Amino acid sequence: MNLSEINAKIQYEKDPNLQKRFGSFEKYFEFQQLQLKRESAWTYGKNLSDSIREGVKDWVTGKAKDKANAEARYEAAMQAASAMNKNYDAALAELQTKYNTFGDDTSKYSDELTAYTDLKSAKFDTDLEVKLARTHFNDANEFYGRVSYMV
Repeated sequence: MNLSEINAKIQYEKDPNLQKRFGSFEKYFEFQQLQLKRESAWTYGKNLSDSIREGVKDWVTGKAKDKANAEARYEAAMQAASAMNKNYDAALAELQTKYNTFGDDTSKYSDELTAYTDLKSAKFDTDLEVKLARTHFNDANEFYGRVSYMV
């Protein structure tokens, strides 16, 4: 006999209502064990449900953070592209001025040509970053919109 069975036996013997209701200690002890199993299953189910709910909440919160990060990346890319466009336009204007002045003699404006070429390459990179950031932001925004109700 284990401790829970001993406690149940003492409780059964002290309470005439339990004796009357169950008729025998074995039936009472079986009922008590079934009650414990039911409570244990209910507790397990509740804990599992709470765990799933918390996991979904954390997942959706992660998607909200991803959306916010994607938005910040997109805004930074737009600002960088705007600054790059200004620099690129200024370099192009300077190069056109030098070309109009010196014609095909590139030795007179090689610094401006180099600056323009470098900025053209950098402009391509910033334009690409804007496209990638926009795509990431749109995807994150759309996905968060589909799952935000889950919280």
